[in-house]
Amino acid sequence: MKATTRFDSSRPRLRSSPRALLARAPVSAGLFLLGLAPGVLAQTASFTPLGTAGTTVTGISHDGHAVAGYLTSGGCFLWTPAGGVLSIGGDGLNVKVANNGVAVSADKVDPLTGDTHAGRWTPAGGWQLIGGLGSQSGTSVATGYNISADGQVVVGLGWITPGSAHAFRWTAATGAVDLGPQGWSSSANGVSGDGQRPVGWWGGTHKAAYWNGTTLTTIPGTGVSDAYAANFDGSAIVGSSDKRGFLWTQAGGFVDLGEYPGQVFPESTLATGVSDDALTVVGLKAPGFAGKAWIWRQALGLVDLETYLIGQGVNLTGWSLRAATGISGNGNVIAGWGVNPGGQIEGWIAQLGAPPQLHCAGKTNSLGCTPNIGWSGFPSASLSAGFVVQAVNLRNQKPGILLYSDGGRAATPFSGGFLCMNGPIRRVTGLNSGGTSLPTNDCTGIFAVDMNSFAVGGLGGNPAGFLIVPGTLVNTQFWGRDPGFVPPFNTQLSDALEYTVLP
Repeated sequence: MKATTRFDSSRPRLRSSPRALLARAPVSAGLFLLGLAPGVLAQTASFTPLGTAGTTVTGISHDGHAVAGYLTSGGCFLWTPAGGVLSIGGDGLNVKVANNGVAVSADKVDPLTGDTHAGRWTPAGGWQLIGGLGSQSGTSVATGYNISADGQVVVGLGWITPGSAHAFRWTAATGAVDLGPQGWSSSANGVSGDGQRPVGWWGGTHKAAYWNGTTLTTIPGTGVSDAYAANFDGSAIVGSSDKRGFLWTQAGGFVDLGEYPGQVFPESTLATGVSDDALTVVGLKAPGFAGKAWIWRQALGLVDLETYLIGQGVNLTGWSLRAATGISGNGNVIAGWGVNPGGQIEGWIAQLGAPPQLHCAGKTNSLGCTPNIGWSGFPSASLSAGFVVQAVNLRNQKPGILLYSDGGRAATPFSGGFLCMNGPIRRVTGLNSGGTSLPTNDCTGIFAVDMNSFAVGGLGGNPAGFLIVPGTLVNTQFWGRDPGFVPPFNTQLSDALEYTVLP
């Protein structure tokens, strides 16, 4: 199993936002929210095919409770846990869905004229023709590309002349509003969950952009580019720039998400969805029918989604995941399509297991450095290697140990810092931080332990049995000597890492 290393000691470590450090409430295969508490068995990852061949999923609701797409046999469909796959008519390949399936956006052919309009479907009212900016190109009047979380806003592209189109934002109160800019073509490919910030492109060579009202802003850092999706408040936007997926945030600016793992020839990677905290992005390696789904997480980088799910204990035998086309706002549920074991196209929903979580605070050592904990790979009860827990910014050439427990999180004052777990507390066999040779004193030290190997006795010691029980929550923290402090404060302490043992 390929693991993507989390550490580069030559640069600052990417840290999760405070929201991400809280235990999340995963969504089960049935997509019902379940709360978790530290020290109990955690929700593991799952994979749920829609159960109907010929279903290409192109959108998931912000709440993760509904998906939509198009049927190989023609028309659109809506999937909900209660109703399964429901054929709803409509046209086009860009089918998106609001929370709980209360509305769907796509295209709809006017049966009277044969012209194609943007459309909005509701369970009570069926299809409504919307959009249109006063012209058309051939039989195309407008295309609907996306819908807000509450289903009240639709965005897309409408023709202003037979050869020029503009982005539009539609509500029942305003109708289709032309977003401009004058003199250039544009398109709104996506919209923030709150419906306030359309995202897309403008210009002759495509420049990724977003709109506040009718004010257009080009996303800095992008080349030839398109924006495809945004989080709920529009503070994070994803798309493709110069054939590479990107993430842009108001706080951090432009981030190139990199290439698909093992990519030999230049191919496009398209980012199609982003979580509200901007820590998880999903997408596909184009072309779609020969492509692969991927996931990017701040701590891991861009990795193959199949590899990621298998590493979380999901059985994908016979499946090829071709595209991840959206993610729920909480970052726990991904939807997309692939080729099933029978060789047919079919939509799917994947529930992610809880990723390792950072918490507590490291103790600044006597040289002014704060040890940082992190990880690479996947914790697994069935693998004998491949999950390395590591800390950097340690004093060099000092002894230490890794503490671990299944007793849950804590932040108990200890030795001038914090002990970040409840008891009973156990330890891994002794470590040395290495780094620059003495007599130089610096912060080049590193502690590292492969917990998969330790759990099965590969590193000696007396590993606790719960380390190989799938679903167990384990907390870890590094402790080391620091002679720059007087006893009993002569220790260095990292922050803590909580992880779930996977199958």
